[in-house]
Amino acid sequence: MSLSMNTPNRAVIYHNQAIENLKEGKLEEAIACCNFALEMQPGYAEIYMILGKIYIKKQLYNDAIIILKTAIRLSPNLTEAYYNLGQVFLTLNDWKNAVNIFEKLTIIDTANNAWNYYLLGDAFMGLHKWEPAANSYKKAILLNNHNDWFYQKLGDSLRQLNRLSEAINAYQKAIEIKPCPWYYERIGNILSSQHKWDEAISIFIKSLEIDPDYYQAYDKIGIIFEKLGKINFSKLCRMGYKIPPSVMFKYSKLQRNYTISVDDNRFKKKLVYSSQVVNLLQPKTTDNESLSYFVNKKVKFPDAFVAQVQNSTAWGSSCTSAIITEDQKIINDLSTGTPEIILTSNYLPKPIKVSGRIAILSVQYTYNYFHWMFEIVARLMLLLEAGITFDNLDGIFISGHGKKYEQETLELLKIPMDRVIDNSINYIKADCLIVPSVSPRPLITNGWSCKMLKNLILNSQKFEAFSQSIQPISHIYITRNKSQYRKILNEAKLICFLEKFGFKVLTLEGMSVIEQAAYFTKAEMVISPHGASLTNLVFCLPGTKVIEIFAPGSIIDYYWKLSSICHLDYYYLIAKAPEDLTPTAAHVQNFNVNLDSVLQTLKLAGFF
Repeated sequence: MSLSMNTPNRAVIYHNQAIENLKEGKLEEAIACCNFALEMQPGYAEIYMILGKIYIKKQLYNDAIIILKTAIRLSPNLTEAYYNLGQVFLTLNDWKNAVNIFEKLTIIDTANNAWNYYLLGDAFMGLHKWEPAANSYKKAILLNNHNDWFYQKLGDSLRQLNRLSEAINAYQKAIEIKPCPWYYERIGNILSSQHKWDEAISIFIKSLEIDPDYYQAYDKIGIIFEKLGKINFSKLCRMGYKIPPSVMFKYSKLQRNYTISVDDNRFKKKLVYSSQVVNLLQPKTTDNESLSYFVNKKVKFPDAFVAQVQNSTAWGSSCTSAIITEDQKIINDLSTGTPEIILTSNYLPKPIKVSGRIAILSVQYTYNYFHWMFEIVARLMLLLEAGITFDNLDGIFISGHGKKYEQETLELLKIPMDRVIDNSINYIKADCLIVPSVSPRPLITNGWSCKMLKNLILNSQKFEAFSQSIQPISHIYITRNKSQYRKILNEAKLICFLEKFGFKVLTLEGMSVIEQAAYFTKAEMVISPHGASLTNLVFCLPGTKVIEIFAPGSIIDYYWKLSSICHLDYYYLIAKAPEDLTPTAAHVQNFNVNLDSVLQTLKLAGFF
């Protein structure tokens, strides 16, 4: 039958097949179909348009422009070709050509003018022509007043015109259609620019009630507190994702007497380890003035226990975890971050009902290796110490993020993966919550957790096999060059300097937990900027020398405490602060290290 088809019909068949291949992502097959169609019908405009879309998929934008212009030349009213060409110009920030295309579309494609005017507005925004942009968005809204994006962009253009009240109204319209945290954030930004601090804080809290992990809101609230001179509040918000209760009382609907202690007699508690006092080793540094950061001589770690809470709910996400009783009280010593947000929010979905006994491991920051190891893995082992086996649980609620080390450690613990609740679920209600105790910050490391992590990793068969296969590195430098922040700017010079003395550079990202532990157990000295890689100090032998390099203004004593517990020989140095460093930006600031300070610290450590 195909042999008797005329050429145009065969071209249409290839046209249709090209469309199917494009939908399925089979780009090379789609190109072949287009070429066959053009051999049969050279002036086939729609085929050129499909080729243009394929080149866009392949990010070959210049080729796409040529092809789409050919389609338009062959068929001047082929609106889809204009649309795709306009999208290419927007992608390339070629705003003038984008304006020309979308202005043309408003004339020849009136059926889609809501989107045509919207995209025309985007092109004008790129040219910083705020008034034409605002007018375009208004025209889009006249044609479709149910799209929140249109109102958001209108608000953005009006803000550029300093028509702030109108901008706020536009964002409020967007919120009416679809409450999104970034719309509230935009309103909060305007209020902050007007120094309307109280209103701004209230609005930023609204954005968190929609998404408790919307970390930008914590950052913005922290900036306001910094401007108000409340530096401790600012650091809590920006570094700890913690809004103090006094602030929540003032700016949200939080009611008094909203907390309850896990010591309340309605809850069952099984003590596993009694509180422990640890004498902290004197940290060593060449800068004695900085010793004020390490003034404690000893620290008391609280009891470790497992609690049972009946008929309650649990929230778990990156910034916040909450255990909430059936009478809507937060168990404050089992929650982290700003659990009050979960109570005050009217936007969160209802918790998913889960039957039976559910272990709750969720705490904030578990996207970080340090917090995963000490606050998830160690606490899972605490359940075992309390006599609660994983097989006897109906579910395990973990704030996981799909990282390889998460899967590796769960396998080492022999956790039945069918018991682990999907990490896309944040909010559950269960008959019985089983919650291992949460160490209050900054007391995350403690004797029992260190012992458990060592037992799990160092006694595994995989560790024994890998440890025997690697070449030991006695002097290690850990790089943060794959991190997004707090990187050492002159690290190349630092590495060159250290390599002269026999140090080897290790990049731990991508290594298994077993690999990392194997290197640290054989190290004699470890130098590293502050970061989660130093979690592996728990695997070092007593007496191992540690030099921790701190970013200026971001001195966190986790690894000093860990070194004290593990009987390591701890040293540190603090980089000098740049002149423009603000108090609450220190935890993300990149910095330079003085090589002479490194040399002097090495001498202090007896390296020479």
